[in-house]
Amino acid sequence: MKISIWMLNVLLCVLPAVVWSGPNEEAEAKQSFDDFKAIYTKPNVTNGELKDALALVLKSNELNPGNFKYTYSAAATYDGLGEYDQAVEWYRKAADIALTDKQRVNAEIAASESRFMLVALRKQDEPSPGHEISVSMMLKGIKYEPELREGQRLPTLYPDNVDPNAHLDYLEDRFKQYQPFKNTNFLIVSYESQRAARQHYERGVKDFYTYFQNHIFGYTQHRPVVLFLGDYPESLIDLTNKLYPELRFKSGHPFMGYFNKRDNVIFATVMGGYGTLLHEMIHALIFADFPEAPGWLEEAFATIYERTKWQNNRLIPLPNWRLDGMNFEEVAPLDLYEKYKGDIKLDHRDLARLRLFYTYIDELGQLKAFYQAVKASKGEVSVAQIAKDLGVEQAAWSDFAERSFIEYQIDLAKGSGRTVNPAETRFIQRALNAVMDAGLKEDGLWGNATEVELKRFQSSQGLKPDGIYGKNTRTTLQRLFAEKMMD
Repeated sequence: MKISIWMLNVLLCVLPAVVWSGPNEEAEAKQSFDDFKAIYTKPNVTNGELKDALALVLKSNELNPGNFKYTYSAAATYDGLGEYDQAVEWYRKAADIALTDKQRVNAEIAASESRFMLVALRKQDEPSPGHEISVSMMLKGIKYEPELREGQRLPTLYPDNVDPNAHLDYLEDRFKQYQPFKNTNFLIVSYESQRAARQHYERGVKDFYTYFQNHIFGYTQHRPVVLFLGDYPESLIDLTNKLYPELRFKSGHPFMGYFNKRDNVIFATVMGGYGTLLHEMIHALIFADFPEAPGWLEEAFATIYERTKWQNNRLIPLPNWRLDGMNFEEVAPLDLYEKYKGDIKLDHRDLARLRLFYTYIDELGQLKAFYQAVKASKGEVSVAQIAKDLGVEQAAWSDFAERSFIEYQIDLAKGSGRTVNPAETRFIQRALNAVMDAGLKEDGLWGNATEVELKRFQSSQGLKPDGIYGKNTRTTLQRLFAEKMMD
């Protein structure tokens, strides 16, 4: 191929422009960033000014992509404007292109804190959920059901001379002074409770039972379940020991629940809500439908509805106390759920992990499909495999898990003014160390040292030194920390 003299001249004219455009664009990017910084660092900068600053720093990123300082600054500006979804995205970009571990950690911590703000904002904007059913946070560490020794047979409350077909009649007559309620599926005894048995049926049994049958089991047939419902554990424990003296049931806790599979009987306290009853009801329904269900299904499914809310005709599980002491890394990887198959022993961490995962399956509308798949395989196919077959993806599940941890921490802190979310606390510690050399341990745990240093920061900035990480304190600390990244 021959090149004409004319074409060669054109190429010679163009090539220098291509080669020399880099330095020119870099200089333009720097000038745009300097203009951005002049606005961003102004005292009492307004939202309108921040929007102007954002346009400038985005131009710097366009002219010189891959620059950590420009990328982090864009993230910080989005954060300052309250656009937390964009802030998280840009902070994560900054972490990916960081040149040092310090830069990477700064960006990751800022991303986590903005993610917390995003979830908190969305939670604040949610419509009122209506009636919430919950189990008290005081249930931490409690094991409800009495341990039975190897080979020990479950006791029964029925005398040998009572015909099995007359069991309900026997109990109805024995507890007739409590005016029990009976229908095809339940015999309910309100034992030393402020509500009558029928009221408990209307408020705490009927709708939940119908929901469970439709949502999980597909209207399985079962023999009637006997419910002894009381307001206080002392009276129910006393009743349990009268009916089952072999158990010698003891508890020093304010809630109590027990399901005896042999008699199909549930004891549950209901003063603090119906969460304990729902836990035991799931046990009873699974036992009726799938008696050989593995513990990682039965035990963990029973925990799903311990804390819930009704919304749009759905019973939505909420994060609860089982997340205490857990962290995101202990629940997020799907590979962790490969071990849940067959007959394995569970501890409290397994139940916490599975409860959160099953609430995600519920959010996808796949809880019934999941349950039926476990039942069909008789528990021999792992949780991880069934979830993958149902289309569960790692990224979406991780996002749900992270959001659940944040929402739980928000609920714990609600009304207290305390900062308890580890992502938020760790950012405060990191930022205070950078801005004022506070010397704090960056462990994400809120304590006296962090509060003292936050008050000292507030005083230095003319803010009310109350140790509360409110809007003005956050805006000021976030801006000053970002400025450190711009140097």
